[in-house]
Amino acid sequence: MNLKETFFFLSQLSKGFDHIGAVMPTSREAARAMAAEAMRQKKPKQILEVGPGTGPITTELVRHLKADDRLVLCEVDDTFVDYLRQRFETEPELQRVRHQVEIIHNSVTEVGGEHCFDYIISAVPLTRLPADVAENIFESFRRLLKPGGTLTFLEYKFLRNLRKLTKQQETADFVKVDQMMKEFINRYQFRSDSVMFNVPPANIRSLRFSEPTVDAASDVQPRSNYKRIGPSWSNLGVSSEALDLVAGLGAVSFLLARKGSRWWPVPALLGAAAAWFHRDPHREVLSTDKAAYAASDGQVMKVDTVRHPRLGDREWVRVCVFLSPLDVHINRSPVAGKVIDCWDEPGGFLPAYQDASEANASRYVVIEGVNGPVAVAQRAGFLARRIITWPKRGELLAQGERYGLIRFGSRTDVLFPVDKVEILVRAGDKLAAGQTIVARYLG
Repeated sequence: MNLKETFFFLSQLSKGFDHIGAVMPTSREAARAMAAEAMRQKKPKQILEVGPGTGPITTELVRHLKADDRLVLCEVDDTFVDYLRQRFETEPELQRVRHQVEIIHNSVTEVGGEHCFDYIISAVPLTRLPADVAENIFESFRRLLKPGGTLTFLEYKFLRNLRKLTKQQETADFVKVDQMMKEFINRYQFRSDSVMFNVPPANIRSLRFSEPTVDAASDVQPRSNYKRIGPSWSNLGVSSEALDLVAGLGAVSFLLARKGSRWWPVPALLGAAAAWFHRDPHREVLSTDKAAYAASDGQVMKVDTVRHPRLGDREWVRVCVFLSPLDVHINRSPVAGKVIDCWDEPGGFLPAYQDASEANASRYVVIEGVNGPVAVAQRAGFLARRIITWPKRGELLAQGERYGLIRFGSRTDVLFPVDKVEILVRAGDKLAAGQTIVARYLG
């Protein structure tokens, strides 16, 4: 965190928390999460940041601005406006893109135009505002966003619930804002990320007021290091889904060692094994709309044809892959597309290498690409009892993007419309997710 920026921000707290809406500048981790959706876009984009304050999110956006991108900063506080202008005049990294950035000293409700921006990023403290002001701001977001555009805003964790407990007489405005935010979140949110390394911890919510087109997925790149710990360029990454297990086993090992038990290495070794199982190596994915990649590492069990009542009255060719506990268990999207369906199917927990494992507990994700739908079934195994899937319906996935995993040993099936593809693998082949082409599209 920039100390100069932090000290300046803290000096403004004399105006009151209700005016500033925060107790500390947005952390680097939260700023990255706020900028993540906008930074995925490959083609030129128009970004509006509302309430930049001292510029922690602005700094993150600037780091990734491409030559044809445009960034508009909308800030109502005159002191913060002067501070931002000074930063763009004196800091080399910000000076570099000054010609691409416009600073507006006004409320977002006064920004003119319709459907001007691909992305709106807001740190405005909506829950601290009068209901009519908050409603006008949300309506301005809706007016300014292009069809299929994304609104990302920051909300402090538990703040609305805490206010319900502590406020008594002055709840009228807050209740209206709370209900409005719930309605917007339930209706339009397609993604929510939790950031604990922020003061206070925050939820980063991403909303769309209209559905993106399927081909929009071809214009986005995978989220950098999403749900992964480790340098983005390194093979030493580990899925963040391992944190609870590794931390728990580490704590048990520490307590046993403190008590002088000779068994302390056992949980320590189990924790190391859990981290290794959740390894997430870096992989470059060469995107193409002419082919589909493997959704998982592992060995092809069989290639067959099936029908499924939820997938319509058509035949599908299915590539079934067994993942042993030694394989990387991160699942990746075979194609670029939009998630159009997702459901769970109950079942057993037979060993995943058996044919009968297709009756195991499963989660299906259907991705609509430019060549039609692709379905991926994550199936539990004898050891695998937890299926993890991150994207929700309506979300865009880049080809080869991480979308989930299964603990511990499992099976992944990929299904294509039988008349759309030529399958390029057969039983016994070893696959690597996002690297091995399993099907080529016809025509």
